[in-house]
Amino acid sequence: MISMTPDIAQLIAAFVAGMNEEIELLELKGAHLEALSTAILARDDEALPEVMRQMEQAQVLQDATDQKLLVIRSEIANVLAWPLELVTATKLAAQITGPNKAFVEQSRQRIIEIAGQVRKQHLETVLLLAECTKINRMLLEGLFGSQAQPLHTYGRSGHNTWRPDTGVVDAEL
Repeated sequence: MISMTPDIAQLIAAFVAGMNEEIELLELKGAHLEALSTAILARDDEALPEVMRQMEQAQVLQDATDQKLLVIRSEIANVLAWPLELVTATKLAAQITGPNKAFVEQSRQRIIEIAGQVRKQHLETVLLLAECTKINRMLLEGLFGSQAQPLHTYGRSGHNTWRPDTGVVDAEL
């Protein structure tokens, strides 16, 4: 068991605050993935760049939070003389008592819960994008043919008029 000195209590409180930031970011990622799926399904080409920009901004925040948590974990490791790898929410919750233990366990459980939801939303978005890719590929094969079955087009006289080395539209003036 860890004896709760004011320094350790302060570090644990900072660790819980960092975990709460992580929770907020996970919720934000879930919302971004939902917005991305919605924009794709609604064919909202104007919303897509904004959603992507928000996702990039969230990643910057995630990197900062990860760095902050690493610093806090390093400080806890130094104070407790533990290797950094052992400073996890699970190990800390097992070694502390009182309200801090409950806060660490609650934050840990919430992170696990939200991470599962984000993982599910991510998989749904990946599947949606895979289906979009499949549909686009089928459309392109319908227009241009595939390597295995080239597309043949014929004019009114029955002659093959398709020139694969040219564009779809003749833009000559």
